[in-house]
Amino acid sequence: MVSDTFLPVLTGLVQDPVPNVRLNVAKSCEALLVAFHASPGLATFEQALGTLLAQLEQDRDEDVKFFAKKAASLSSSP
Repeated sequence: MVSDTFLPVLTGLVQDPVPNVRLNVAKSCEALLVAFHASPGLATFEQALGTLLAQLEQDRDEDVKFFAKKAASLSSSP
């Protein structure tokens, strides 16, 4: 349910033209990783968040990159 609700929204916003929107996607991913850390059955969700963060780590905005890397450090997925 969590992945069905948040993932499509976050995925769509990763490419938003406004840097602050992308920055808040990274922060949201971080909050979700903290909230659902080690929750059974959410490994796929965590992996999907890791994929989004990997995209944001390549962003042209330095602040977006910073927060994406910070959030990605919490993920146990490669």
